[in-house]
Amino acid sequence: MSADIPVIDITSEVDDVFDFEPSPWMPYDITDEIKARLFPDLSSHVRISHLFISGMMESGKTTLLIELAQYCVWKYGIDNVNLVYTNDMRVALEELHDSKAVNLLIVDDATQFASSRDYMKHQAMVSAFYEIRHIAKRKSEKDVGLVCIIFSAQRIKEIDVAFRDAPLTIYKTAMTTEGDASELKKNIPTPYMNILNQTWNRINQGDDKAKSISIGCIKPLAGTDEGVGIYRSHVVDFPEFPKMIRSEEYFDTFDVEEVEESTESTDESTLPHTTEKVTLDELKESHLYDSEIACYEAVKLKGKSIRKASEELGIPYSTLRRGIAKIEKMLEVSR
Repeated sequence: MSADIPVIDITSEVDDVFDFEPSPWMPYDITDEIKARLFPDLSSHVRISHLFISGMMESGKTTLLIELAQYCVWKYGIDNVNLVYTNDMRVALEELHDSKAVNLLIVDDATQFASSRDYMKHQAMVSAFYEIRHIAKRKSEKDVGLVCIIFSAQRIKEIDVAFRDAPLTIYKTAMTTEGDASELKKNIPTPYMNILNQTWNRINQGDDKAKSISIGCIKPLAGTDEGVGIYRSHVVDFPEFPKMIRSEEYFDTFDVEEVEESTESTDESTLPHTTEKVTLDELKESHLYDSEIACYEAVKLKGKSIRKASEELGIPYSTLRRGIAKIEKMLEVSR
């Protein structure tokens, strides 16, 4: 006599049988994690955070930079943040503030001037970038702080690898050149590349809302589900965001011979007469170089940055540098 074969009702005997069906893919939102890594809590030493942003023209890169700057000020307090906005890495290094806990250095459209690959052939600047934590520590004479560096460019490969090889990256659009496109494919899985292409297409069609969607990458998490995701941004009102310090204005290449000729043509009878070298105090007593001395004192003696001294004295960067160079030359000649 054959045994009765029991009938099993799969849907009643197995819990949640439909959970075994593949669920639809949902993109990961990486926004909060990137911000947390870019703007960490201040620790017991000087930390460096580094972000690279790429995207074609009119893709919303500058809007994203403004939002990040506002978030930084909100987190640390406006009195604790030195915000530098420039198109040249050299300016950013010059403007490291000696008393602020946080230095946010934004280099936008870096390929236009000396921060491009042409300038970066000079190994000294790359070395300075790699040593920026120690430079910041020497300037501030503090053990606690954050130097946050953000580079933004329209092309990926035009930026020196030292600057674009960041732990954090945000891509605003896809790229057209072979090298840049290959770099994107290397870092972004196909589902996210599809989102990036769709976003770029919407931006190209005039949809400004699409500029709020980007693809973010966290390199230390490469290969995991949390390594790539959607980065969401929005337009903010941040009037404290500074105007750009342009390379050609900051490093105005005034004629050094012009300064030397101006110094050499100075009527020696107007200078303090002494068998010793001419001192700064003696030059001040003559009242002939008050404006130049003010420039020299602000930067060389009081340790202010070129930008800060320029703002306080109400004079252009180039005039400030000429004044400093003239006083330095006079003190040198007097020796």
